Amino acid sequence: MNAPTAQDVEHELAAYLKQTAAERRRPLLSLGPDDHFFESGILDSLSLVDFVAFLERRYAIEIPGADISPENMGSLRIVVDYVQRRLAAVRQ
Repeated sequence: MNAPTAQDVEHELAAYLKQTAAERRRPLLSLGPDDHFFESGILDSLSLVDFVAFLERRYAIEIPGADISPENMGSLRIVVDYVQRRLAAVRQ
């Protein structure tokens, strides 16, 4: 099975975040690759836990607790890069 491309990951994560926001009755009108998840209210501490669980399930990766930080989970672009790095590490 081929690993998803960065573009695939970005589209899947954007769809997940938009769906989750709608379920929380806080629909996202737009989601740019550099929109900060926490400053803009896209994620909060509770929804971050669900988001990390989704990433682990969807991409069959393990995300150590130390990696759950704004440096790795701060925006769509940052998360896509993080997922791509974790997938590359799994393939090695």
